[in-house]
Amino acid sequence: MSTLSARQQHFEKIRKLLAYLSTEEQSRLISEISSNLHKKISAPSPAMTISTARAETVKGKYAHVPTSSSRFAQRKQEEIDIMSSIR
Repeated sequence: MSTLSARQQHFEKIRKLLAYLSTEEQSRLISEISSNLHKKISAPSPAMTISTARAETVKGKYAHVPTSSSRFAQRKQEEIDIMSSIR
C-alpha cells in the first residue's frame, strides 16, 4: 500500500468518525488542530535558519559597498523618469 493511499484511507476513516462526535467535541477538535497547525507554521524550519544565515553572509560580503539599496532604487527611478521624459 502506498503512503498516499494509506493517508487517504486514514483521512476517510477520520472523516467517518467525526460523525460520532457532538458539535461541541468537533469544535474542540477543530480548535486543537488549528492550534497545532499554527505552531507548525510559526516555527522556523531548519532550512529557513540556514537561508537566513546565508543572507547574513552575503550582507557581510557587500558591507563595503557605499550605496544602500534604497539609494540605488532612487537613482534607478531618476533614470526611468529621465528616459520617459525623452520619449
